[in-house]
Amino acid sequence: MMLGFDLLNNPIDFDCYNINVLCLENKILYRNIVQCFMDEDLEEQNVVLSESYEPIKYKGNVLFVNDYFNLGYSSSVIKKLYDDMAKSCVDDFQLETSKIFSQILNYIDSVIDKYDYDFDYNADFSLQDLFKVVNVKPRISDNSLLDSLLDYILIANKYLKPKLFVLLNLHLFFNDNELLKLYNDLNYRHINLLVLENKYSFNQNDLEKVFIIDEDLCEIVEN
Repeated sequence: MMLGFDLLNNPIDFDCYNINVLCLENKILYRNIVQCFMDEDLEEQNVVLSESYEPIKYKGNVLFVNDYFNLGYSSSVIKKLYDDMAKSCVDDFQLETSKIFSQILNYIDSVIDKYDYDFDYNADFSLQDLFKVVNVKPRISDNSLLDSLLDYILIANKYLKPKLFVLLNLHLFFNDNELLKLYNDLNYRHINLLVLENKYSFNQNDLEKVFIIDEDLCEIVEN
């Protein structure tokens, strides 16, 4: 898979050996590129994501993360998680599942029997409905900011299967050891990552391949 736009001489190529870091030191360019990722509109800045030399859509293929302190799962992740849990309940907890449905309906019947007028209710609710009522959701780790980010990426990757994660200003929030741990974990799982930075002011580690667009919109490649 590759990502390219006008100011790069060659597309950024993603593999399981390197982490690509794109530093945009021109502030106007930086905020425009960040905005296009936030708006899910790569065409606005002529950013092209491709696979086998064929363009692919942004939506559903790229997950952009810009706030590490307020990580939250999208409704798409939660829906697929609930579907997965419901299948597990049917496959592995068939007796318990049947019993809990019966108990819930009996409980509702007992409550409405106390009233002297009739009720209608939906007796065909699903396990997904039940999970939603009690707000089942993955707990994002509170051990560290790094663990929270890794948990978030792994769960989002399992249920959304994006082709690329784009993370903003990682070097601003994480030290060299933390970044190496994150990079190694993602490389081991063959998860593609692009790091967007606004300045090349960090120590490049052995896993990073750095592309720099300077203030004058000239490209510098650090290998």
